[in-house]
Amino acid sequence: MAVIAKGCDVRAIVGLIKEGQINKENLYIIGVPCEGMVDRKQICQAVGCKDILEVRDTGEALVVKGKDFEQTLAKADVMFSSCKTCQYNTPVIFDELLGEAITAKEADYSDVEAFEALSAEERAAYVAKEMSKCIRCYACRQACPMCYCSECFVDCGAPAWIGKSAQSVDDNALFQAVRVFHLAGRCVDCGACERACPMGIKLSFLNRKMVKDVKEMFGAEAGISLEEAPALNTFKFEDKEDFLL
Repeated sequence: MAVIAKGCDVRAIVGLIKEGQINKENLYIIGVPCEGMVDRKQICQAVGCKDILEVRDTGEALVVKGKDFEQTLAKADVMFSSCKTCQYNTPVIFDELLGEAITAKEADYSDVEAFEALSAEERAAYVAKEMSKCIRCYACRQACPMCYCSECFVDCGAPAWIGKSAQSVDDNALFQAVRVFHLAGRCVDCGACERACPMGIKLSFLNRKMVKDVKEMFGAEAGISLEEAPALNTFKFEDKEDFLL
């Protein structure tokens, strides 16, 4: 089977191969270098949600035309947040590459660092504000390429881990926290969860926080190499195990 995949897609494929969910021998990867995807919601807001009849790509900008307007938007201003910080625009593995490879960018965790710089009270308030929007539709879980459990913990009846009401901020936060920990060392930072959320919750602030922590503590990134063992599947005798103290 052949699949056309951009950088973050291939990172997910690498992760799934390593976890035994995909047999690489049965897959032919056609890699596509990607400079990022624009967010239709942001474009809509930028033009006042007027009917768009034509869009012209000039390279660095989009010229958006409607019945009674024409507006030029910089791509960088209307791009998905995950695309703005993507380091792997060119797929890390492929059987065939379409187009020219794109030079990898330096890691940018300025958004996570801004979150870390907040006080404990400010972080709690920020999380509560975002979780109050959640309607528990689980679109984030369904969109995530690394969420493939046959039964999610939130669907368990015995024991019932969280309540069924989406009005509980604590239950919403617990669902997202457990999901983030489940993705520790596995999240490929593709942003699919945030794009799928109908409520516009900034889910990336938790996922990217975990991605940054795993990179700093274990020197590992998900979906980069077929040879490297997953971050949480390794053990080092020199590990000080500070977390136990």
